[in-house]
Amino acid sequence: MKYLAVVVFAGCATVQRPQPSLQLPLRMWRLLCVVMLVGCSPGRASISVDTTRLDFGSVSACHVATRSFSIRNDAAEAVTLTLADVDDFTVVPSGELTIEPGGTQSIEVSFDGAQVNESREVTLVIRHLDEVVAQVTLAARWTGYSFALSFYFFGEVAVGDELLSAPLDIPATAFDTLAEPGFFIDLSNPPRLRFSPTEERSYSARVTVPEENECPGYASFTGVGVTALRANLLRLVSDGGVADGTVTFINRATREVQLTDLDAGDEFVLAATSLTVPPALRERGLLMPSNATLDVRWTPRDGGTTTGTLTMTTDLARQPTFSVAIHGTAP
Repeated sequence: MKYLAVVVFAGCATVQRPQPSLQLPLRMWRLLCVVMLVGCSPGRASISVDTTRLDFGSVSACHVATRSFSIRNDAAEAVTLTLADVDDFTVVPSGELTIEPGGTQSIEVSFDGAQVNESREVTLVIRHLDEVVAQVTLAARWTGYSFALSFYFFGEVAVGDELLSAPLDIPATAFDTLAEPGFFIDLSNPPRLRFSPTEERSYSARVTVPEENECPGYASFTGVGVTALRANLLRLVSDGGVADGTVTFINRATREVQLTDLDAGDEFVLAATSLTVPPALRERGLLMPSNATLDVRWTPRDGGTTTGTLTMTTDLARQPTFSVAIHGTAP
């Protein structure tokens, strides 16, 4: 076909007038030449990629992050593509590759944090012959040696309760240096740290990754031991009539707490004599306390201040009884 194109092109270049036997206007003759030349020219490869950007996220100096994308040949014939070399990323397969009609080729790209000491964003160019037919942006954020100055906060955990950390990217041998009470290593894979306070105070611990390790450094852990059940002081103010208020119970334990035998004496009327406080919920690695409320009504008999105590029994071993102060003020 390409030889025919050459012949036709030569004819188009030399003809001045059409031969009488063809009986075609000169403009039609030239148009026919152009159509045949276009048909003989190589066309643009018909391919598609399933993404135009691969984001590797945060990559430490101790890790290799891998992502992949696919190239599809939408044409009716095989196509040969060339993947250009890119700095700091490894592309497999690379160089030239051929994809059969309707076929798909998976491309794997990796970023080695140990070899590349900076964040990178480059463009992988895909060509057919000398024409760019697709581009994919490769981006990675290098975070350095992840153990150095790393920090994990457990938040507030009820005394006698426990909270397990997220998986830790730290060699298990590093926890040989862990000596602080309240922290315990869970040697799963990867390891986790368990925080179980035994008293109300702040806790802190530090583990060291030895220098001979691939990624030396250290990690610090902190947490706070608190009581499981808390409640607000209730103040009621009367303008001469009935005064209503609410006591809010806060539960920091990981199980529900049962309150029974609620009593505030004759001066204050309670909406219930028992109450269940839901358990604390884990959100984003921390324990978020739950609460329950109790309505209290006070009808003052005389002016001035009346004080009382709301008492109850709980099913908490460390807080078997609990009390809340109530103050009522009337003119």
